[in-house]
Amino acid sequence: MENAKKEKAQKSEEKAKKCYQDTFLFLKNECLCICAIIKYICKGINCFFKWIYKKLNSINYLFNLSKRLGYLAVVVAIFFFFAERDNRRKAKHYQAWQAINSAQGKTGSGGRIDALQDLNEDGVSFRYIDLSIAELREIDLKSAKLIYANLSWTQLILAHLERSDFSGTFFYCTKLSEAHLDGADFKGTTIIASDFPDATLIGADFKNATIIASDLSNANLTDIIDWKEIKDMKNTNIYGVKNAPDGFKEFAKNDMGAVEIKKRDEWEKKRDDTLRGMVVDHRLKTFKYR
Repeated sequence: MENAKKEKAQKSEEKAKKCYQDTFLFLKNECLCICAIIKYICKGINCFFKWIYKKLNSINYLFNLSKRLGYLAVVVAIFFFFAERDNRRKAKHYQAWQAINSAQGKTGSGGRIDALQDLNEDGVSFRYIDLSIAELREIDLKSAKLIYANLSWTQLILAHLERSDFSGTFFYCTKLSEAHLDGADFKGTTIIASDFPDATLIGADFKNATIIASDLSNANLTDIIDWKEIKDMKNTNIYGVKNAPDGFKEFAKNDMGAVEIKKRDEWEKKRDDTLRGMVVDHRLKTFKYR
């Protein structure tokens, strides 16, 4: 009986021991599984952050690349801008000359004011240009090179022509009322029946100029140059000229045939009588007395 009890107790003890062992193994395996899962999760997280890092590096690389390409594009654009500058200037000049030539012989501006001003700003010479009957009121052609130009019947009222070179230019019935002609060069010019009333001619050079039947009334002649070498001033009106050099009026009237006429209608009659005694070819820029 006692042996049977011992045996039963021993079996119960072994059974309990085995149960503890099984529980321990189960818990051990569960822990190992959890650790494995955590390990894989950590590995996944690590891979994810590595992927994010690579992407960020790629974005940064692309950003830097685009930045460098932007700088390169600016440099290339600047290079081509300066490389094509002469071509652009030539095209601009071609268009300006096209506007001037297409309007030649026509009244009005015909787009010539802007074209002439643009060309003059670039220092283009207007030698031998024909601007006859053009209306160029208030045009700005300071320091223009209008050598041997034809300005017959040209309207240049209130024009800015300071320091312009009119050497050899032909003025016939040209309107220059209140024009700004300070420092202008009139050497060798022919001026016939042209109006300069109230014009400013300070420091202008009239060496070898021919001024016939023109109106200089009230013009400012301060410090004009080489006036004693003017070739002809027949019936040119010098009434009311301002700041004329000492001896100019006497020289103009007594030696050159100039007149002083206050009334406009009287002056116009004198001018017309003078023109009737002349043959003027404005196209050939020539004249002669009958």
